[in-house]
Amino acid sequence: MEIDIESYLEEMRENNPDAFLKLMQEAEMIDMFNSTGIQQRMFYAYNFVSKKFYTVNATLRREGALTRIWVEDASDQYMTETLLDNLLANLESFSGANSIDPTKGIVEIDTMLFGQPPNYDGDGIVDFLVLDIKDSYSPDENNEFIAGYFSPTDQTNQAMSNKMDLMYLDSYPGFFDGQNYRTEPVLSTTAHEFQHLIHYNYDQNEELWINEGLSQLAGTYCGYGIDFPYLYLENPNQSLTVWEQKLQDYSRANLWTLYCAEQLGLEFIKNLTQNPSNGIASFNESLQFMGSPASIADVFRSWTLANLINDRSVDPRYGYIATEASGLRASVTRLVYQYPETVTGIVKGLGVEYHRFRGRDSLQFNFAGTIPQNYWLVSRNNLYSIASILQNSYHAPFFSDDSTYILLLYSTVQDMAYRYDSYASFSLRYFDMVYDDGQTDVTVRFDSGNLPAVAANRFIVPENNLDLESVRFWSASSDYNALIRVLSNNGSQLPGTDLISPLNIMPESRNNWVEIPLPEKLSGLRENEIIYVAVEINEANKAIGYDNTLASGRSYLKLSGNNWSLLSNYSFSTNNEPASGLWMIRASFSGLIQSDSISDQSVEEDLIVLNNFPNPFVSQKAGKNGNGTHFSFQIINPGYLRIAVYDILGRKVHEMSRQVTPEGRPGSSVYNAIFWDGYGENGPLAAGIYIYRLTFLDAISGKRIHSPYRKLVILN
Repeated sequence: MEIDIESYLEEMRENNPDAFLKLMQEAEMIDMFNSTGIQQRMFYAYNFVSKKFYTVNATLRREGALTRIWVEDASDQYMTETLLDNLLANLESFSGANSIDPTKGIVEIDTMLFGQPPNYDGDGIVDFLVLDIKDSYSPDENNEFIAGYFSPTDQTNQAMSNKMDLMYLDSYPGFFDGQNYRTEPVLSTTAHEFQHLIHYNYDQNEELWINEGLSQLAGTYCGYGIDFPYLYLENPNQSLTVWEQKLQDYSRANLWTLYCAEQLGLEFIKNLTQNPSNGIASFNESLQFMGSPASIADVFRSWTLANLINDRSVDPRYGYIATEASGLRASVTRLVYQYPETVTGIVKGLGVEYHRFRGRDSLQFNFAGTIPQNYWLVSRNNLYSIASILQNSYHAPFFSDDSTYILLLYSTVQDMAYRYDSYASFSLRYFDMVYDDGQTDVTVRFDSGNLPAVAANRFIVPENNLDLESVRFWSASSDYNALIRVLSNNGSQLPGTDLISPLNIMPESRNNWVEIPLPEKLSGLRENEIIYVAVEINEANKAIGYDNTLASGRSYLKLSGNNWSLLSNYSFSTNNEPASGLWMIRASFSGLIQSDSISDQSVEEDLIVLNNFPNPFVSQKAGKNGNGTHFSFQIINPGYLRIAVYDILGRKVHEMSRQVTPEGRPGSSVYNAIFWDGYGENGPLAAGIYIYRLTFLDAISGKRIHSPYRKLVILN
């Protein structure tokens, strides 16, 4: 947080000279007072509501080897001795359980990561002022508050500067929320703001996406978690370098800087902090200083894959190391499941979109105009094939729901518009049943006396003959066992018996959606049939998401020793307000239908194709036993035949064309045959599975006819 003190003083000098003179006199008095006492002093602080400075009296309450803690006299009521001891210990002696080094405090970890603070006052000590920061917090109307800040004004000799290396921490509701004494909300901010103080010592003009990202990393590496990762992962088409002071900016910067620290090392992080250049130039110069030939574009490309895959066993570049990032994955930006469909959009500079394709049989999409930067991912059972599409038209044979197909679109330069037309033989009826608004209003915990606690949402099947394929719920906790249950309707509009065997799952990350594909889909559901998706909690103080919405859904709760009841019959223990909202539990239903039209891929009786023979085969010239293979077919009229061969990633590896005339009529035993030796442009193809298709252009009717895709195997 930076306050423009020069503009503030100049405006006061011109518009209110009497107030300016009084302020200067007051500053002299404060300097005189502070020079006479060590245990007490007066501080300037900033009122974020009135946008004015004010003074507070504070007393020195704790002093360590590296830090001093001052407490505003009016905040004594919020700061217990235990709380102050805990704060000093977290600053100097230990940090969070998932810290990069739990035996060190915030100050030592941040200086290890980023460098030294300024030491403006020359005493080698960092001061912390605990006060009730004047913000817009209201326990009844506004739960948001400023947990702490660093003011560059204090690093100057201007009026209203405290002239010291100082950070401000919030007493209420930071350390005391009206009911509970706590440190966690403030400690993460302390690590965050202390990085800003250090960064000020090296580079006072760094762009916010880097400076704030490093501060977010400070909170994570001091053991206080990752802030709101889902805010970026659910909407990843955000420019990495654009900063709008929104929560998703902090979410994005946190994940990006954590990834850079894990992939490029802590020495890179320190160089980035201390590099005097700004923005992308600073990032690339820091890479060069480390001897890396990479650029920010290279790191960004790998990061887009890491956010989707997040599994270092696939590739060390494609996942996170930090425990807090385990299980985090980007959401699908666009689900393409009805064909034909034209998809358009704009990928932002240093942004990314993830398009998933669902359906069956061969998939084709054709780019119009410039092909955006991309990756094409096909995965099954945690095995991935990753390639880039370089041609405007792409075919994916053997398209099915057994595998996952993702088109990743990104840009390492400016915003990029795209358009493509997609086709498949079978479309998907798909319904993602969502009653919440995606924003978690309350995280609900259950004490041990209420366990097991089962939270459920009701879902009404939207169409006939659908399958329940997956469920999701929002978990505020991690590393606990929960049961996912799908229940029938008992006839009294309450959850009944299990329709599937309960699924035991363990959320890997907190404050994130947990998606659970059903091992076997619940099939054959009828339109308007009622089912319930439930999350059973068996461990105390584990929390799930609740949305205070007026949507049309219906939620239920079953506590230990009680029957099922509407959630609205319960009240929250903190304020006795009725729980009239909904659990953040979702369900996805699907079913296949034949597409209305496909991309010129219909199979015609005018072209009859047999399987190639022999199959498998060895390339003719690859060895003395090489035999090649024959493609056999029947046609009615003369024309032109093209045979295209693709690898399993859909890349064309060979194509040949022939002018052909019919040698046998359909129904006869006489077929045309074309021989292929198993060679591509660069010699014999490698052993493996390939896909081929015949395309015939009828010279009489002008009709273009495609055969189905078929499989061949080369044994070189």
